Amino acid sequence: FIYFSETEVKSIFRQISQHFKHSFIAFNTLNKYLVKKKHPSIDPDKAPFKWGIRSVGEIEDWELGWKQFQTFYPLDYYKSRWKWVRMTRFIPSFKKGLTISLMQTVS
Repeated sequence: FIYFSETEVKSIFRQISQHFKHSFIAFNTLNKYLVKKKHPSIDPDKAPFKWGIRSVGEIEDWELGWKQFQTFYPLDYYKSRWKWVRMTRFIPSFKKGLTISLMQTVS
């Protein structure tokens, strides 16, 4: 969802909850701060990051019928992939900067 605007992301959540009762959705999130940062491997003209959140609770606050089911922090997994970057998991703002979230509709 990081490539969509917040309005577009809200619309996606609204549409899914209206048409698929008792559903789950899994997605990656970036912290709002990281959305604004430029990364050398990403061309902002071709694939700009547009949406980020501080926590999944922000989506619950939209009152579109979703609640957090589970959240994973990639820095806690795949030790060989992250190498030294994995050490940043001890800093909460870095650890929570990239998440994999699972949410479910509330009936």
